Amino acid sequence: MKTVGIVGGIGPEATVDYYQSIIYKFQEKIGSKEDLPELFINSINMYKLFNLLTNGETQEVINYLTNAVQKLESVGADFVVMCGNTPHIVFEQIQQKVQVPMISIVEETYLKAQDLRLRKIGLIGTKFTMENDFFYKTIYF
Repeated sequence: MKTVGIVGGIGPEATVDYYQSIIYKFQEKIGSKEDLPELFINSINMYKLFNLLTNGETQEVINYLTNAVQKLESVGADFVVMCGNTPHIVFEQIQQKVQVPMISIVEETYLKAQDLRLRKIGLIGTKFTMENDFFYKTIYF
């Protein structure tokens, strides 16, 4: 079984949801409630992230999140996912700086919506998510 790394704390509720979902899916797959997957969570400070974004410090955002991913990579995560849409503003830049594969929740959401043949999808997000076009770029480019 591969070891997942989660950049969490970006909306602690999302982090908890990811963690619980991974546990339930793992236990369902192996057919045992007495086993748990081994995973790593690097809980970052979402308020620091929001302050950097508010101040237009994009390179610092990239550095902060890249460091978070690299820490997960250094402890043995086989792949990394970020809990939250907002960090996907710089997802591509981070992905270019790390060796570990990263899963984009934006791309996965788009693919799932296609599978379900959904034509209209709503998005609720932070100010930063709503003011950026990374969802649009995923869908149309």
